[in-house]
Formats: sequence, C-alpha cells, structure tokens
Amino acid sequence: MSRNVKVGRIPRRTVSIAALVVVLVATVALPAAAERATGRRTPEGHLVALHGLVVPGLRSLTDLGAAPAGTKLDLAVAVSGANPAGEAAAYRAIYTAGGSSYHRYLTPTQIADRFGAPAARWTATRKWLEAAGLRVTYSSPLRDLIGVSGTVRQVQSRFGVRLHTFRSGATTFLANTAAPRVPSQLGISSVLGLNTLQQSITTHERAQRARQRAAARRATSALGPVANLLDANIDEQTPQDLWGAYQMPSGNIGGGQTVAVFGAGATGQVILDLHRFETEFHLPTQTPVTVHHIGSGSFGDTSGLAEWNIDTQAAAGMAPGLSRIDLYFAPDLSDAHVAQLFDTWAADAGAPRQANASFGECEQSLPGNVIDGLLGKILNDPSVMSLGAGTGLINELQPVADATLRKATLQGKTLFAASGDAGSSCPIVYLPVVGAGNGVANQAVPFTLYPASSPYVTAVGGTVLYTTTTTPPQRALEYGWTFGGGGDTLFIDQPAYQAGVSGVNLPCLGTSDGKLTNTAKPCRGIPDIAALSGDALTNYYPIVSDGSDSSGGGTSLSSPLWVGMWARAQAASTDTGGLGFANETIYRLGKAHQQRDFFDVTTGLLGLPVVGNGLYTTHAGWDYVTGWGSPNLTRFIADAVAP
Repeated sequence: MSRNVKVGRIPRRTVSIAALVVVLVATVALPAAAERATGRRTPEGHLVALHGLVVPGLRSLTDLGAAPAGTKLDLAVAVSGANPAGEAAAYRAIYTAGGSSYHRYLTPTQIADRFGAPAARWTATRKWLEAAGLRVTYSSPLRDLIGVSGTVRQVQSRFGVRLHTFRSGATTFLANTAAPRVPSQLGISSVLGLNTLQQSITTHERAQRARQRAAARRATSALGPVANLLDANIDEQTPQDLWGAYQMPSGNIGGGQTVAVFGAGATGQVILDLHRFETEFHLPTQTPVTVHHIGSGSFGDTSGLAEWNIDTQAAAGMAPGLSRIDLYFAPDLSDAHVAQLFDTWAADAGAPRQANASFGECEQSLPGNVIDGLLGKILNDPSVMSLGAGTGLINELQPVADATLRKATLQGKTLFAASGDAGSSCPIVYLPVVGAGNGVANQAVPFTLYPASSPYVTAVGGTVLYTTTTTPPQRALEYGWTFGGGGDTLFIDQPAYQAGVSGVNLPCLGTSDGKLTNTAKPCRGIPDIAALSGDALTNYYPIVSDGSDSSGGGTSLSSPLWVGMWARAQAASTDTGGLGFANETIYRLGKAHQQRDFFDVTTGLLGLPVVGNGLYTTHAGWDYVTGWGSPNLTRFIADAVAP
C-alpha cells in the first residue's frame, strides 16, 4: 500500500498447503447447480440471476440495515459479444508467424463489428438501464461495457436486489444480499459495483524516505562481505544506473512512443513531480501528459500519489524520449471503475500501445457462493472469514476485464502489471491487518494477483539489483526479491505462448467456473519477466513525491520500468503496428535466446539458491519468481525486430 507506516508482524499460522488444496478441490466439486442461473417470466422477458456477484461471508458481519436510498453508485455492466470463438481465432491468426494475418492488428471499430454485442441488443440494453433512471456515463465503442450511475433506490429497482450496510471492525461498506436479475435476451454477463468493498490495491513497497546515500549504506552494513567484495552501489539505482545495468541502447530512447498509466484520484501533483524528476535526473525533455478522467465522482484523492509517481517516473526514466504519457484515472480502484479504465484504453484507437497497472486483487478461484467463509474456517481467522473471502477469493473483475484485455491484444496493445509484493500469495488479509502485506508478509494462500495472472497481460516480478560504480554502470549482482509475487495461477489454463517452457509445469486445480480438471494440464505461470523492485529497505529507485526527493520500489516499480523498456523496443520496430502483445515476443525470445536477451536470475537473497518468494525458488531458465529474468535490452531489441 502507499502509506509509510510500521506494521507489526502477524502471528505465524501453520497452514498445510496440501490440505488447503484438497479442500479447494473438494469445494469445486460441489454441485454446479448452485451456480446455474435461475429465472422467471416478467413483462420484460425471462429474468436470469447472475450468480457469483454476492460478497461471501456477509452472514458473519454486522448488518446495519438497508443502505440509504439516495446514495450514489457507479456500476459497470458487461454485455457478452457475438462471436467469442471467432475472437480467439483472430488472436491466433494475428500472432502466428508466417500466416496471412500475422501482425495485421484490428481497429476498435473492426473488433466491435466482428465480436461486439449486436447493435440492436446493445441499444436495447442501454434503453433498459435508462428506463430505471440510471444515467449512462460510458458506452464502449467495443460494445462490451456500459457504465451507469444512479442511486441505491434505482439500482435496487433495476436489478431486483436489496443493498444493505455492513460493518466489520472499523470498515463499513454497502453490498447486495442476493444475485442481480437481468433479462436473458440482453446478454448481460456481469454487473460490477453492487458492493463498495471490492477493489484493487496498489503493490508498491513501503520505502518512501528521503534519499540519503550514506545513511542507506550504513543500513546495509549487515551485507558486509558481499557489499565490500563487489564494491557495488547497493542502495539508490538511478535511471542512468539502469540504462547501464540493463544494457539499453543509447541511440534509442523511445522516441515517438506513448505510454499509459492507470490510476485513481488527483493527477496535478503527479505531473508536477514527473517534470521535477526529469529535470533533476537530466532527462532530455519534459514529457507531455494527457489526463483521461473515467467515471463520476471526485478526483481529489491524493493518497495514491507515491504510487502514481513511481509509475510515471519509472516509465519516463527508462524511455526519456517518450512523446506523451496518458493518465487514465478513476475516482477509485473499485472493480467497476477498473473495468472501465481498461475498456476506455482498449477502445481508443489512438491510445498508447503499452500501459501499466501497479495494482491488483486475488485471481478468480471458485464460485463465490460456494466458498463462503472457506478460508476463514481453514485459517481460523475471523478477519479472513468476514472480509478475506469477499475481498480476496471472489474476483468479479477478472471475467469482465479479461474479455477487454483480449481485445486490446488484437490491436497490438500490452498491459504490463505488477506481480505483487506478498510473495507466493495474494493479499487475502489486508483490510486492517497488514496493509497488502507489501514486503513484510507472505500470507500462505497460494493464489496469484490479477490482472498480472491474466494470459492477456505481461506480469512483471521483482529483483534486488546492485550496480557497479563504473561508467557506465553495470550489473554487479541481481537476485530475486523475497516478496516478489509469482506462482501457479491454479485456475487459468496455460496460454499457447507458454507451451514448451519446461519451468511452467504445475497443474491446474480447476477452472474459474468451478469445474474440476483431471488432465494435469499446466496452468499459467507468472511472472513473465522481472526488473528492479528493490527490497523495501536498502535497494530502491529515486522518485520525486509531493515536490521532495523520495524513493520507491516493489513490483509497482518493476512493471513501469518494463513499460519504458518495451517502448524502446516498439520504437525500433519497422512494423507499422509495432511488435504487438509483448508476451508473444518475450516467450519467442526466451525459448530461443534466453542467455543472450535476458539475465537469468538463478539465485535468491544474497545468492542463496534455496531462497525464493515462498513456495517457489529461482533456477536456470524460466521460473515462478522472476520469469525469464531481467533484460539485456540492446540484444533483446535486436532479436525482437529481426525479420
């Protein structure tokens, strides 16, 4: 999270991962009938219930009664497309080398015409929403998502739900107590925003102190022999340090490229801090910034300032020739707003080809009404039972966002996302216990962070990097960060680009719709690649925050560093549409040229091979801690653009 606070160590709990897996598998085997839609006839047609959209664990919370009828809500209504099989086939054609459609990317208009909701059904859905008094705030050109705003009274009337106020500890939120019902003929697949609890959390580590090199060196005296042997720069790693360590081409600084950053709240100070950073580190230009406000409500929240400063200053530091940074900002990171952020970027033909999301939530695992309280009972922790299942183990965003992100790849766009800062786990417990666990706790629940876990996203893990004091600086030592996110996604099939990668070898437990898999087919593994995250104590990237020198790290740093480096690769491409979705290039080069194009991170803390990020350790080749590793960018680019 973004606050610079001390957090006490949580009590150690002994949890058998094997036992957890057995319980999870047994749970997904429960009758699917509990999740099948039910319906009834009304004058509007056949109504179907959209299950899996109720926060589990509500019965164990304090119900404060009906939500105030006039409270305003923002919702995102997902509408299913006309030809999902055709969309999948288009992806394969665009990314199959040698084919007639190779790198012939589609426009948003072409995607809408071929794969969006039919125009008549789209119009009917809008009218149905407006008939209840809801105001349409966003209508996707892709014809897949409609944003609406309205009162609790209007939402209850339109979707046949009741919203109550619930309390757990100091946290209060609104939530629907039953599944929403919608006309079957409209093809509505999900409604996000019916509760005010579920949201993504940022993933940057807590180190945000003023930069003082001498003090940092004293703090790292425990490293003694290693630091002295290398005579290395072990604390602040400037943009120029990374240009040298990651072997970036001096003649290509990302000219002509634009990048997008997703965030929430206020943007004014973000822009001021970016330009001061560029001046302080003698970058050649001050990058123009365009702001896109998404959703209704106030954009005055400054609590995420340090996060957005890391994102913008890391990307600009790695690609100082950028022609523009686009800030796509919502009032908050609620599921409804994040879905709309992604869709706005994906639906814009002029949007940057590379974007960054330094936030996430636990991957979708099991149907929500099946796992009510499951983890709380296993861990015997009331905070998990009451809030963890709702905020961690049900992910309403994933199926909606995945459909949008797949459409982005059809246009040659890439979302880079932080793999997380809680090791081989996701932040099941974060509401008031340990923040997001950033750099201080591995919460033992072996789920990965979404959107990093998406097959349509490039997931970026973290390393600790020491550079030499030579000119230019070189990599002196780089090892996997103990709390860098990663692992087997458990419920997401291995994408084709990961086929044949020996390190991606752990099986799926099931599918996100609750079906068992018995084929032992590998699931998607993350991260795909890695870069500097630092270690939250002694190794970090300098930033300017609120006008003052500061520092930051975590995989929230690793991800935008790669956005900037990928922009350099895009600048070198002679393909009219660029290199396309980054994972297709990354895995092609990793399989053929890993030792040439990547630095294979094979060690953990201080070079010890037995240390990893929890359940996983680094090893030769692709691994669940650092993916293919960090880049040797000049050679990476040369091989990426080679015919």
